[in-house]
This record gives sequence, structure tokens and C-alpha cells, in this order.
Amino acid sequence: MAESEFTVLSERMDLYWYCSDCENKALHAVRNDQEIEQRCNHYMETIIVRLDKNEAEINTKASATQLSDLEQKLEGEISNLRDQIKQLKPGSTTHSSNSNSSTNEDNHDNLVGQVCDQLKAREIRANNIVVFRAPEGTSNLKEDLIKHDKDLVNKLCTATAGSNINHKCRKLGKKAVGPTREGESLTQNRPLLLSFESAEDKARVMKNLHSLQNAEELLKALSVSHDMSKEERSLNNKLRAEAKQLNNNADEGNFTYVVRGDPWNRKIVKIKKRNS
Repeated sequence: MAESEFTVLSERMDLYWYCSDCENKALHAVRNDQEIEQRCNHYMETIIVRLDKNEAEINTKASATQLSDLEQKLEGEISNLRDQIKQLKPGSTTHSSNSNSSTNEDNHDNLVGQVCDQLKAREIRANNIVVFRAPEGTSNLKEDLIKHDKDLVNKLCTATAGSNINHKCRKLGKKAVGPTREGESLTQNRPLLLSFESAEDKARVMKNLHSLQNAEELLKALSVSHDMSKEERSLNNKLRAEAKQLNNNADEGNFTYVVRGDPWNRKIVKIKKRNS
């Protein structure tokens, strides 16, 4: 076929002019072109999805302060794990080497199990706070009591975070009646467990607890704390007592000692006093 004829026929899209030798090659080329086009479309769709995802991640990217807090949190957790691993003691030297090996393996397994249980418990409590001295509802209806507690929590969130935050709340323990006063029984206020949907929501409340100093009397009377284990509460009380002693011995100034940090990594820090 002359080159001029090939040029003319190639420009005609409505003519089937392939010879038998070229037909298979032409059809194969057409299929390849279609596959390439489909792959390009799929690739572009994937790129668009990734761009949208990256944009969303950029919009919600943590600040430098949040990254620093996360780094300190991880360092504290690693330090705690190291301390617990160091507590593992070798088996008694009076037993055989096989017995010592078995004992060490059992101790190691027990330690690993304890650490895993602690980490799971921390994760469960990570988004929780406990509100002490929260008044009990006076109604005998469960629905009214739930509403009473939720209304209190809504006021607490608004006073600290500036708006209501999605949460779940429930009283801890059974309702108990204390000693009487002037012939009237006194209901003891049970702690109120408050669970947020995220650690960020919890942080919004915890970092602004000082706002309660200027709130209504009901909120001023509340005491808010992290949801801690028995061991964490014991250590926290000890550190608070030490901080109180430091403040009593310190000269009058613009600084005060307080206890700060995650429930499992509490420590005494020196901060500047807030202007009253």
C-alpha cells in the first residue's frame, strides 16, 4: 500500500480497511488503548480521593503543643513500662537451671499480662473524668435522675469548654443515705463518671477548669479529676500532699506548685499564679 493511500485511509474513521494480517494487531491496539484509558481514569479517581484525604488531615493537623504533649505522654508510658520490667527478679538459685528458667518465663508472662491489662485499662479511661460533690437528684424516676445529671454536665461543659459536648454520664456506686441532721436524712453525693467521645473533648474541659472559679455556686462546689485506678489515685494524693507542703514552705510570690500530667504520669510542676 502506498503511503498516500495509507494516509487517506487512516484519516477515515468510518471505513474498515484493515487486511487480515493487520486485523488482530489493530484490535489488540484498540483494546490496549481502552485499558489504558480506563486505568488512567481509575488512577485519577484515586489521586482525587487521596488529595481530599490529605486536605482533611491537614485541616485537622495537630498543633505543635499537641504534638509535644503526645511526645511527653509516650515517653512517660515507655518509662513506666521499663520500670515495671526492671521489677522482674530471677528465680531462686537453690533450684535447678530448668526450674529457674521456668520460673523466669512464668514471671515474664505474668508481667506482660499485667502491663497489657494496665494499658487496656488506660485506654478505657482515657476519655473519662470524674466529678465529685455532684448533687443527687431528688426524683424517684430514673428518667428524671438521668436528666438531672445531664443538665449538670451540660453546665459544666459550657462553663469550661464554651459549649455542650457529646458525652455519657452515670453515677458511681449505690445511692446511700448518711446520718440524719435535725431529723432529716442526708443523701451522700456519689461521684459522677463522665465519658467523652474523644480525648480532645476531655482536654477542652480539663484545661479550663479554672473557669469554674467564676461560675455559679453549684459549679464552684464541684471537684473534677481524671478517671484513675486505685494505684494512680494513691500516687496522685501523695503528690498533692507534697505540692501543698512545697507551697506552705515557699515564699510569697507569683508561682505555685501543682500536680499535672496524665493519670499514669503525674508530677509536680511550678506554674505562674493566675490573676484573680
